[in-house]
Amino acid sequence: MELVKGPITRARLSVGNSGSPKRLPPAASTRWPRANPTKGCPESAGSARAKTGSIFVGDASLPASPSHFLTTLNRHRYVREMERIWAFETSAISAVLVDFLDPALAGQPDIRERGVRLEIRPMAVGSIATIYSSPALSLKPAIIRIDMLESAPHKADRMHFHPGMVDGEPEERTFDEKMGDNPIDWLRSYLEQLHDWVGQTDGCSIAHAAEAITRETAELLDKARQPWPEVAHDERGLVVG
Repeated sequence: MELVKGPITRARLSVGNSGSPKRLPPAASTRWPRANPTKGCPESAGSARAKTGSIFVGDASLPASPSHFLTTLNRHRYVREMERIWAFETSAISAVLVDFLDPALAGQPDIRERGVRLEIRPMAVGSIATIYSSPALSLKPAIIRIDMLESAPHKADRMHFHPGMVDGEPEERTFDEKMGDNPIDWLRSYLEQLHDWVGQTDGCSIAHAAEAITRETAELLDKARQPWPEVAHDERGLVVG
């Protein structure tokens, strides 16, 4: 069952184990790009170093309590590349360069995929005892994944996204030809219409930060598209070393 929300976004409804419908993130945009992504958002959203809309770009080794995200990163690194994290009120966006062999294509040519993986994740911020305190940041498994993958530099043939993830596991790949045509513009438009899935506050902050996020992503994608290095992959398909 598909629910169309206004002229801009589409949301899909699915029935969970409880039998009640749940809303999944948008599978595509019905108008691209969005005309006024920050309409209804305060001018200050996404600016300054406030808790709401603050942006953190740094290594994945955040001073955080144990979480599925951090454990997975430390044990199963994709490549030796710093991960970018943008932290907002109750959600975060991560971006990292990935290089792996797709097990779903085992036995076929061109099974290596390389590019940039972005994920939208719920986030919890620990209590702040004093103004000197450094709060713990805890990132949860992603609810949306965006994979800007290619089987060769600039081929743009494996770019897709997962608008629905359950317990951190992706559903089937969703393809949009506009994503392959211009992945950075596609990403900017997508980030500008997440209000219904991360809340109005974070939705506005992410929309205001979309330009900065896409700029960093473009740099990562350019790096991924440099002549591919010779690497070894383990039995899971992940880069070794």
